Amino acid sequence: MYQNVRLTLLFGVLFVSQAFSIAKAQQAVRGSFGCGTGCSISETQLSTPVRIENGWSKVLVQLRQECWSGIEGDPNPNRGGRGCTHGSTWRKWYFAKCDGDMWGEGSASDGRDAYTQKIYDDEGNRITYNAGGAIYSKWEALCNSPH
Repeated sequence: MYQNVRLTLLFGVLFVSQAFSIAKAQQAVRGSFGCGTGCSISETQLSTPVRIENGWSKVLVQLRQECWSGIEGDPNPNRGGRGCTHGSTWRKWYFAKCDGDMWGEGSASDGRDAYTQKIYDDEGNRITYNAGGAIYSKWEALCNSPH
């Protein structure tokens, strides 16, 4: 009997600690962003953020595309705007130069294929919405997350 109680307690502690780790782990991503009419992309953080050389940080994420038509009675309600594929998922690395003003995304963990861009425009304003999915907010989430 005591052995069953110990096992139940052990599994309960493991479950609670795992749930806490998952909830805490999502601090380096925003959660979701728009990708055009009838389209959004949700982000799930898959790794712990780490600081790498030259002031950069990185985190592995999984992205999932959600599509909808917005038309009542549409026989295909999961059809979004151009190029939207409902339920498609992929992984990529996010990179942020936290002591600077750069953001990057790529498939290689070392950043060699990352597409990088500035988080401020030529007038010094934050780039909050663009085809890259609100890069300032992404940069801010990664740089302000515990490493």
